[in-house]
Amino acid sequence: MDIGGKPEARAGRGNAHNGLEATVEEAPMAIGRKKTGEDLLKELAMTIAREKIGKGGPEMLSRIIDAGWREVEPGVHLFYIEWGNKKGVPFVMLHGGPGAEFNETHFTLMDAKVHHVVAYDQRGCGASFPLASTMTKDDLKGIGNPLHVVHDTEHMRQTFFSDEQKIHVAGGSWGSTAALLYAEAHPDKVASLQIWSGFVGSRAEVEDLSLIHISEPT
Repeated sequence: MDIGGKPEARAGRGNAHNGLEATVEEAPMAIGRKKTGEDLLKELAMTIAREKIGKGGPEMLSRIIDAGWREVEPGVHLFYIEWGNKKGVPFVMLHGGPGAEFNETHFTLMDAKVHHVVAYDQRGCGASFPLASTMTKDDLKGIGNPLHVVHDTEHMRQTFFSDEQKIHVAGGSWGSTAALLYAEAHPDKVASLQIWSGFVGSRAEVEDLSLIHISEPT
């Protein structure tokens, strides 16, 4: 788990990791030694992972391989779950939004015996940090750049899969947009796109989306 230093406090779920030191002197002994900050962060990551996909049931939970944070650039840490069969068909799962997060519904589309899946919360979302609610307007402009999703997806590919492997990229709604952008940027790295509720960001789609929000009662 590449946490890249001490994390900041997340708003809402997961604030338990606020202020962890590299070695926690007060921690109980574990297998004959004191727990380190990394041990506690791993426990926290697994707790968050179980919370995020717990509604999928015990079988889905049992297929979690790993969970944690990846530092994709200085100060930006994205939460991920690695799931399924480590030797299976490689998938990166992209959630919708922008501004949402992944949950158990994304994994119901996968077969744990067949697929090796990495899902991550995009910048400012879910269990990634810094969280959007803690950022300035200028910072928010940065995380709203869809090319960052392309960069971050490539980071996940390089981290979890061999360079010889082509990945299947899955996503719905905004996730489908991000998947298309990634495939355009890295066509030699993509085996297939598995997309639903397609959104390509056309002017007509954006205008329709704006009208829906304007017409909804507040």
